[in-house]
Amino acid sequence: MNPNLLNAMNADPSSDASPLQMLPMLLLALWLFLQAMNGG
Repeated sequence: MNPNLLNAMNADPSSDASPLQMLPMLLLALWLFLQAMNGG
């Protein structure tokens, strides 16, 4: 697992990044994961 992805998933709630700001990155990570599962 990518450490940066883990850090994003475990983001400090006190940070100023809102869930809405996190959404595009999470969708991208999910899409990349699905691409890998499908053999790219």
